[in-house]
Amino acid sequence: MKIECRSLKDTDLNGKIIVVNEEWLSERHRIFNNRLYRVTGGFGAAPNSMGRAIFAECLADGIPERFDHDEVDGWLTDDEADTVTKKETGMSLSEFMVWTRLSNES
Repeated sequence: MKIECRSLKDTDLNGKIIVVNEEWLSERHRIFNNRLYRVTGGFGAAPNSMGRAIFAECLADGIPERFDHDEVDGWLTDDEADTVTKKETGMSLSEFMVWTRLSNES
């Protein structure tokens, strides 16, 4: 599924929601809820940095991951992520995060 997102160029990604390119995910993880992550750090998250690593937490299950800069399609504002989530799931982003985390616990 194609998610329209903003360019990474010259953007401080810290705290932003990124969209991971589905080609970098295993086939069973290439679903919508495994592609949205909140950036927590890494030199690749800073604008104009030579670093490549982006550390982020999956919005669906809270599991932290590391990505290289070229594994990320772009970023979304919280409102854009909410709109995309509603379109795909019928739930707001916050409802979706609670639902998926509770589902993963069972």
